[in-house]
Amino acid sequence: MYTILQEEKNIEGVVKTTYGIKCEEMAVNDVSPNKKEVTELIGRLNKYELSPCHLQDVIEDFI
Repeated sequence: MYTILQEEKNIEGVVKTTYGIKCEEMAVNDVSPNKKEVTELIGRLNKYELSPCHLQDVIEDFI
């Protein structure tokens, strides 16, 4: 099951929140600053039971 990650990043003195994706075997940080988009992507990943070996490819296509 995929879940959302939240991370605070300091970019040129400004703190920004970014969101990533985590599953049991791996995590990808800083996918997007848009929580809604990442949450919707996670919903699709879970719905279609995406194998973690394909996660990086899906994120690259998403970006």
